[in-house]
Amino acid sequence: MGNSRRIGASRYEADEHYRAALDHYHKGNLEPALQAIEQALALIPKNSEYHACKGLFQLEKGETSLAKLSFETALRLHGSEMLAHYGLGVLAFNDKQWENARQFFITARVVYPNHAEIPYYLALIHHREQDNQTALLYMQHATQLMDAHHDKRVTDARRWLREFEKLIQQAQSRPDELPSQPSLFADEHGGAPTDTPPEQVVFIPNERPALLGASTPTDSVGLPSDDEDGTPSAE
Repeated sequence: MGNSRRIGASRYEADEHYRAALDHYHKGNLEPALQAIEQALALIPKNSEYHACKGLFQLEKGETSLAKLSFETALRLHGSEMLAHYGLGVLAFNDKQWENARQFFITARVVYPNHAEIPYYLALIHHREQDNQTALLYMQHATQLMDAHHDKRVTDARRWLREFEKLIQQAQSRPDELPSQPSLFADEHGGAPTDTPPEQVVFIPNERPALLGASTPTDSVGLPSDDEDGTPSAE
């Protein structure tokens, strides 16, 4: 009886540390966030979601090797851990491993279909593969989900929608021309720089399964926002 109470107390304390970690993260304090998630893991070391969340913090901090290890640990504990599949998808995306990234994101989407970040990334993958028709469909779904959750990042999704529509119209008007390179990424061939998203994008989900309620929506990470007059702002 006493032992079961202790287990319950440990779970409660671990969730308190987890909530503190997310609160620190949303305030932009990565080090305290990592310290808090480590405290949660010290109490419940086999919680796959804690390991996956730790990996996301490490990923944003730029500790990609440690992040990969955390995600893989999470999946060893629970093969359907959405955050781990999502995080490995981000790592593969940043390494331009489009097919690996696609598979990780598709798996994450099966488990949690209502996370806007997943169709968002899938849209970017198809854009990189010059399949802007499919990219448009995924980004439309991401936009709908962001709208439904009053997510401020919907501004960025709408910018992508406009870009995809423009590229599709250009392709339809000039069907005999070779498709143009994706235009909203940094130029890899020495062209003029643009005020567009960097190659490395970290896009942390605003909601996490099994967390006690949804976290506060944040502005997009690693993406530009529009000025009031609709002109993209410089980074």
